[in-house]
Amino acid sequence: MPQKLTVEQALSQAEQAAKIGNVANAVQLYNLVLGHFPNHPVAENELHRLQMKSSVQSGSIAEDTHPPQDQINVVIQLIQSNQMIQAEQITRGLLNIYPQA
Repeated sequence: MPQKLTVEQALSQAEQAAKIGNVANAVQLYNLVLGHFPNHPVAENELHRLQMKSSVQSGSIAEDTHPPQDQINVVIQLIQSNQMIQAEQITRGLLNIYPQA
């Protein structure tokens, strides 16, 4: 059975994951929050901050119109493990951030 988290727990875990460099897990948690609360200001802000940091580190200054491959891979892994609700939630969060994708 998947672990149920409160919004505060998910945000806290995402922050901790980002601090230790586990960006994929942080992104997944922020997208999970956004899947339930599409305009959650903290999740949107922190996810955008992680994406900007990632873009600067990779040398890409232009705003990306598509989610990074590691975020897509998380969705694929969830689908392959038959976790469709979580995959849908994360996909909705990605669509909020990348509406042109």
